[in-house]
Amino acid sequence: MDEHLASKMRRQIIELSLLLGCSEQQVIYKALSLLYKQHDPEAIKARNLQVQSKLNRYQRQIYSLLEKGLSQKEIAERYHCAPATLCRWLKKRKRNESKVADTRL
Repeated sequence: MDEHLASKMRRQIIELSLLLGCSEQQVIYKALSLLYKQHDPEAIKARNLQVQSKLNRYQRQIYSLLEKGLSQKEIAERYHCAPATLCRWLKKRKRNESKVADTRL
């Protein structure tokens, strides 16, 4: 690691520990746990469920925008989610709709 970068990181850790009133080790531990949560599959799944449930509130608007020809990417940007999240949400709706149709037969 670059010596200048290491020195800068060390200063930031010390500043944070003084600001938060905790040890340098606690600052490092907290930073590492936050990084882990960003890449933890369960945490990612929980965040996706929150976004997907947010999309449920806008279901009519989303289908209307799709009918008007907007792309999934444009719609995802409008509702502040990843295009992949919107795609999963739409696929889930199609599966649920087909199950309902099957039970009506």
